[in-house]
Amino acid sequence: MTQNINQFGITPEAGDAVFAPVQPLNVRLASTAGSNIVAGTFVKAVGTVGDVILVAPSLATDTAYLGVVKRNIRSMPVNAGDIVGVLGLGSIVYITASGAITANALVEVVAGGKVKASAGTNPTVGVCLNNVANGELAMIQLLPATAIAG
Repeated sequence: MTQNINQFGITPEAGDAVFAPVQPLNVRLASTAGSNIVAGTFVKAVGTVGDVILVAPSLATDTAYLGVVKRNIRSMPVNAGDIVGVLGLGSIVYITASGAITANALVEVVAGGKVKASAGTNPTVGVCLNNVANGELAMIQLLPATAIAG
């Protein structure tokens, strides 16, 4: 959360946790993860090196994900090979909205580490807890990725 000298409170940023039932899991970005992964990006497990889990960004169509990259002001953005903290299921985290989302709406992942109201085409990854417009920060409670029965 950043603060400038003329503000009275701290404003949230993508990847900030509102609530986390457990400590973030430290994982390493796989060499295939690309560069400049941003906080708030959904990631999936792609392997291990010893006891360290390797992750890569999740695609909108992935039916499982590990969690969301937690913001770390000392080391953002991150590159392949870096260690990052991942917030897991049950966590409530700020993620940038891609389009308007109403409170209690199910959401799905879209490109660029954002979420949108679920259209029933991709697995849902959470529920939005506030009303937001395009580009605003949505408070998302992370749920297991599930396909919507239609």
